Amino acid sequence: MRKLIYSLVAAILAGSSHAPAYFYQLGSPTFNQSIYDEAVKGNPDAMNDVGFWYLLGQGVAPDRNLGLEWLGKAADEGSVAAYMNLSDYYMNDGRDYVEARKWLLKADSCHVEIAAWNLGVVYQDQRSPFRDDFEAMRWFEKARSQNVNTADALMMIGICHDNLNQKALAKDFFVQYAENEANRTRNPQYYGLCMHKLGEYAWSGKADGLKDPEQAFQYFKQSYDLGYETAFVDMGNCYASGRGVEADSVKALEYYQIGIDKYNNLECRQKAAAIYAMGVARAGMAPDTDKAHALLAGYADTDPYSGLLLGTIMYQRGQFDRAVDYLQKARANNSGRIAAFAAFQLYKCFRNGYGVEQNIETADAMLNEARDRGCELVNDVDQSNEEIMRQLLESLEAPY
Repeated sequence: MRKLIYSLVAAILAGSSHAPAYFYQLGSPTFNQSIYDEAVKGNPDAMNDVGFWYLLGQGVAPDRNLGLEWLGKAADEGSVAAYMNLSDYYMNDGRDYVEARKWLLKADSCHVEIAAWNLGVVYQDQRSPFRDDFEAMRWFEKARSQNVNTADALMMIGICHDNLNQKALAKDFFVQYAENEANRTRNPQYYGLCMHKLGEYAWSGKADGLKDPEQAFQYFKQSYDLGYETAFVDMGNCYASGRGVEADSVKALEYYQIGIDKYNNLECRQKAAAIYAMGVARAGMAPDTDKAHALLAGYADTDPYSGLLLGTIMYQRGQFDRAVDYLQKARANNSGRIAAFAAFQLYKCFRNGYGVEQNIETADAMLNEARDRGCELVNDVDQSNEEIMRQLLESLEAPY
């Protein structure tokens, strides 16, 4: 989940949160002979315009190298507009945060207000070598004090606090952002992200120790209605768990299917596979392990949770050779709770000779490993496979 959140923040930052590329021209937006003549004579403002023309191909054939050369000359002569054009180029087409930061610091020293916001982006973006939430907050606060992107700065400061595990502080900023209804229509991407974060805190209680599943569902529903990228996972989790809304596995499956169809979301594949494997008796939906297997078959080698689910599903189908193979991969690719659950399932295989030669000593070793790693299933080793699947999902879910 966190990875998706980061990817959305990066997309928002890259798309609309800093000044439009090459906005800073002073004379003419397209080729002008008299301005060109002034540039040749060394006028820094004119040199900036010429660089602008060549980068965008405005009245001249586009030539990136020539455009950067002219902008560099203008910047060397102290053109503040050139500082910003160069920084915008390197934040966008050039994707060079080292150069972007250099020119933004120069622009900021000349009191260009948008520079502070863009420096916040440089320090917040996951792709930046300067990634630093403390520095990002400092620059976003400065932008806010200058009335630059004031509302969106609340969101970005909240994200920084959240990244630093300062959940209570993060929640304060998200609440401030959410209280301004104008933000919903002005920037639905940010507002959807805000609703998602507030939903996380209401679900988990990590911000203030207060869990409120019903409120979490309402936040997630708003996030979904605004088209936030991962809200279908949130909605599916609510319906699957029955937290904040009446449990409904069929509805959960509908939301997970959206994530599969639109984004090929792995978490949705995993949750949907579990529902198919268990079936939904209330809706007359029998277990369908073939469909469950098809959803995850291409992921078990690299994703331990997928391997664990497939191992459990194959055990349920009585295909013990394949179950052991998937469970061994899951155990080898993880050192935490997933490995604990895989060890417990392998204990059952070795104890009963399912898919492997019966070996009580190895079975006991697997059981002890599962216990040491904190697998609760060791307290009742004779549970049904369906019950194991349910407990596996509840124990490993912890979406927030």
